[in-house]
Formats: sequence, structure tokens, C-alpha cells
Amino acid sequence: KMFPVGMLACCMLLYVLSLFIWDIRIEGNRARSTDVLLTYLAEEQIVHGMRKRDVDCKEIQTMLRIHFPDLTWVSARVTGTQLLIRVRENQDPKTEQPEAANTSESSDLVADRAGIITGILVRSGTAQVQPGDEVEAGTVLISGTVDIRDDSGEAVGVQEVRADGDVRARTFYIYEDSFARSHEVRYFTGKKRYGVSIKAGRKLLSFTDPRTFSLYTTVETEHPLHLTGNFYLPLSFGLIERAEYEVYTEKYTAEEAKGLAEAHLNEFLNNLLQKGVQIVGNDVKIDNGRNFCVSKGKIEVLEEIGIPKIRQKEQAAFE
Repeated sequence: KMFPVGMLACCMLLYVLSLFIWDIRIEGNRARSTDVLLTYLAEEQIVHGMRKRDVDCKEIQTMLRIHFPDLTWVSARVTGTQLLIRVRENQDPKTEQPEAANTSESSDLVADRAGIITGILVRSGTAQVQPGDEVEAGTVLISGTVDIRDDSGEAVGVQEVRADGDVRARTFYIYEDSFARSHEVRYFTGKKRYGVSIKAGRKLLSFTDPRTFSLYTTVETEHPLHLTGNFYLPLSFGLIERAEYEVYTEKYTAEEAKGLAEAHLNEFLNNLLQKGVQIVGNDVKIDNGRNFCVSKGKIEVLEEIGIPKIRQKEQAAFE
């Protein structure tokens, strides 16, 4: 008699469980981590254990696109007891333009760094500098004004425009980097302790070996239970692994320190190259001291230095 009763209770339990969301899966995200997206969804009350009837897929799609502008496409659907969210990120985000570039107000093009002008191309406005001129940060490179001339070529007025053009200059970056040659190194002893965890809903129970290590790393894996491909249950099992390690203090050899300093310098140079900067000179010197490795020097580059700046009304009126 108890067997059919148990079967009936089991079927009723499965039916009740099928009314809730027990797994939220996010696919297609790279720049935005799954934890970040899940945290935002939790703030909007989209959580594990919620009723399926309370899930509004269209609203979830809209919320994610509004809150994360870099998500160009979002799809949400409920399959079984799983909420599956697929996203597509903007792989080539456009560089944000300065405020003056998106306004109809007149503006100048000014230098954002000091340097020596090597070339200038004016598309709109009036050039204020020539190749060979030395400028400081804030110097007006292209003025947002254009002379209005009559048929005889005489200036009869001034028209305000949004200055636009390319201004390249030879500039310099001061590079400084230092690090201690002594550093701590982890060595794993090979000793490990294991444990298991059980997660029911939002409650987590852990059963680990009472013996522990003074220094160790922890790796936890979780395996949710599901009856079918998308019928997840509010129960999961996990494995906990703790690996012992010891810390020793070592010192970089001269070759290792130099290699690390060069790696830091190459990373700095690559960041410049990614910004479209052309490197023409590098006199950075690496000094391997007894306790510290120090890199100092100057990097000479060619780059565009013009940035828009809205013209002040009183300045424009005066001119």
C-alpha cells in the first residue's frame, strides 16, 4: 500500500518542483562575467527558486540591454526548470567621443600633451600652429573660427565652427618601474584534504576533514542534479579540495630580473601601440641593484594630440 502512495507523493513532488526555476544559465558573455550578471538579476528579484510564472522573459531582455549597454543582443527563455539567457556583446566598442564632438556648439582643437608638431591637416577651422612649433598642453591647435571674406578677399566677419582635423606631434613619455628582487614563491607539498558539500536551495552544508593545513588553496566544484537536460532540481553536490603549500623567499637572478623588467616595459609599449601611438625612440635603462631592479628612461613617440574643447561664449564674442 505504501508503494503506490510513495509513487504518488514522488510525482506530486516533481510537479511542484517543476513550477520553479532551479537553474539560471548565461551563455555568450565574455567581458561581463556570469557573477556580475547574476548579481544584477538578483537585485531585480530574478533568482534561483522563483516561480516560473513570475518570469517575464521580455522584461529580463529589456533590463539587461538597458543596464549593460555593451550587450547588443539578449535572449531569455524558460526550458523546464532552467532560465536560459543568451547574450551577445559588442566586440568592437566605439571609443567614446569627447563632449564637444557630439554637440553643435563651436569648439577648438587643443593639445592634450606637450610636444613638437610634425604634421597638421585641417578639415574645419583655422590652423594656429605649423610643423616645427613647440606646444604645451592646452595650446589651441585649430581654432573653431573661420574668416568670412567678400569677393575682394577681405575679411568681413568671423564664423564659428566645430574645429576638426589631425594634428600629429613628437611627444615623450617618462617611464619608471621598480620591483624588489626578493619575492615569495609557493611550493605545493602534494598533500591534499577532501570534503563534500550539499546545496539545497540557498542553503549550503559542507563536510570537510577536520584536519587542516596552515597554508592551502581551495578548489570547489559543484554538480547540480537534474532529471533531464533542462529539468534541474534544487539540489547539488560538490567536491572540496584543499592543497597544502609552503612559502619560501627567493631572489631573482640578474637575468630573471632583467627579463621581468623587459616584460613590464614591453607591456607598457604595447599599450601605447594599441592606442595608435608610433614609437620612434626608447632610451629606458634597466639597473639591476642588489635589492631592487629599477627601470627609468624616456620614450619618444609620434601621436595625435588634438582633443576638442568647447569655446567659451565670452571668448568667442571677443574674437
